[in-house]
Amino acid sequence: MRAIAALGTLSFCLLSCGGAPPASTTAPDPQAQPDLQPEPAAQQEPIAQQEPVAQQEPVAQQEPDPAPAPQADPEQAAEMLELVRGNVASTDLSALVEIRGARIEGPDGGPVPVSGYVNLIYEVEVVTPIRGCGKTKIFSFAEMAEAGYKPMKDGTALFVSVCRDEDGRYHTPDVGYAIPRSELPADAALRLAAKPPKRGASACRE
Repeated sequence: MRAIAALGTLSFCLLSCGGAPPASTTAPDPQAQPDLQPEPAAQQEPIAQQEPVAQQEPVAQQEPDPAPAPQADPEQAAEMLELVRGNVASTDLSALVEIRGARIEGPDGGPVPVSGYVNLIYEVEVVTPIRGCGKTKIFSFAEMAEAGYKPMKDGTALFVSVCRDEDGRYHTPDVGYAIPRSELPADAALRLAAKPPKRGASACRE
């Protein structure tokens, strides 16, 4: 009996000192999910990168040549130049100007009538001062016309001679004081600015 007890004690000591435990006889859990790793996806061959198409430099757009201004008949242009000389001599301000805007008003700034007379109001920019401009670069002037008359277009170049009212507004004293540049010689502005005519009787005080 002592021998059997000793063998039991020896087996217990072996297990307590790090002996390998017996293999587990527990049945696998049927509910446990298998630890399956998904198969790696097949790697696709890289798509060959196409060389970028070289961008062409944009072709510079050339500005179209401006249409040449119509030339007046030399004899008629000379007559118009003399008319402008007389305008310059008899008014308060004269210049070669360019129309920037225009509108139509009735008499005394009222509604535009269907008959009778209207005022064409031009806003202009001085291109070449001739006389009386001082530091004036932009101004407006009124020109009387018959009802239904259309103002001249923006961008039109004019030789204009105007009178100044007591309130500082400008107007042409009569017809024939705002003449398109195309009706005069090409060098008219330079000639008039270099040698303005002497002052004569005023058309503004009549």
